[in-house]
Amino acid sequence: MATKFLKTVLLLTAVILSSAALIWAEDPFVTAEKLSSTGKYEEAIKLYRTIRATYQGADWELKARVGIAKTYEKKGDLNTACDEYKDIYSKYPKTKSGEDALLSCARIKTVLKDNNGALAFYKEYHNSFARGEQRSLAYFNMASIYREAGNPNAALKVYNEIINNYPEDVWIHGWAAIYSGDIYAARKEYDKAVETYSKTIKSKENAFLAGLSELHKGQAFIEKKDYDNAEETFQKLLKQTSLFTEEALIGLGRAQMESGEPALAKEVFQSVGDLFPASVWKVYADKKIAEIDELLKKKK
Repeated sequence: MATKFLKTVLLLTAVILSSAALIWAEDPFVTAEKLSSTGKYEEAIKLYRTIRATYQGADWELKARVGIAKTYEKKGDLNTACDEYKDIYSKYPKTKSGEDALLSCARIKTVLKDNNGALAFYKEYHNSFARGEQRSLAYFNMASIYREAGNPNAALKVYNEIINNYPEDVWIHGWAAIYSGDIYAARKEYDKAVETYSKTIKSKENAFLAGLSELHKGQAFIEKKDYDNAEETFQKLLKQTSLFTEEALIGLGRAQMESGEPALAKEVFQSVGDLFPASVWKVYADKKIAEIDELLKKKK
């Protein structure tokens, strides 16, 4: 009798294991992703929910929750996706998944043009993750929202947070310095603009932003009518990099023209046409050459 009972238990166990193997013949997450990638979003979400319910408290529950949120986002149901991400954050507040969920909500709110909602999530992120891996990026996105919404003072405050505290994030730090300088230049606060452009980290690895900041700095000097420093800045830029040759030549020519050196300026503008005959800047350079020729005729 005992032997018969044992055989029955073993048989039932085999049937259960066989059924489980049949149900999960393929990794269920792979199956869900395939469904999502072919536009079968509801089927994918249903499968994720089944996994979530089956493996409560296990790693797969969290993975399924993330899958649900991402599928709603892919489907275009952004509000529901954000709700799912918020749910992940509330259940896993001090985890990497919780961190990513907050940033996902902020990103979605930005797409939905809900600036206040996006800013609220970014602020929550900074309050909750003092050592979060994406703090500088979150600050940068906040500043971009302020800048694009026409709130330059708030943007400057956040950009300064990046400039002062995140020099190791060279790319974000550089853009923060350039955008801050642009805000000051737009206000005609050229000394502050020049000072801020100069904070961009100068290195071989950061050659593009270092060059771009010098280009903007030279333009600020021109607007300030400080043509000597403008000329020096553009000359230096031309020696250090070939990334902005056309723009630097145009700036140099402008500085020389404004400082009363039309002959030198003409040579510079001519070099633009010689070096870059198909460039859009050639049209500008040709126009300036014509102005200089007219000016020199009057002086004769």
